Amino acid sequence: MKNITVEPNREWSQPDKPSPLLCLYDSREEVYYEPYKASYQKSSNTISLKYSNGSEAQIRLIPQKKYFKLTLKSVTPRNEVDACKREVTMY
Repeated sequence: MKNITVEPNREWSQPDKPSPLLCLYDSREEVYYEPYKASYQKSSNTISLKYSNGSEAQIRLIPQKKYFKLTLKSVTPRNEVDACKREVTMY
């Protein structure tokens, strides 16, 4: 993920040190699910993440002048996923 609004572009996540945007946690099975696929819909500023448990997360990207805000809109189906944090701000 790069910040393309500035030069030089700032890398948010280094390729050799992956850091998923959102992991899902099932406390019953004590397992974390990392996304295996991500897509971005520019028209709605929405990021879609797909997980191996069949869930899909919809995240709204709200760009600001010096940061952007990510808000979790939905996780469907929940598939035993526990509570998720709803909002993150990245500077």
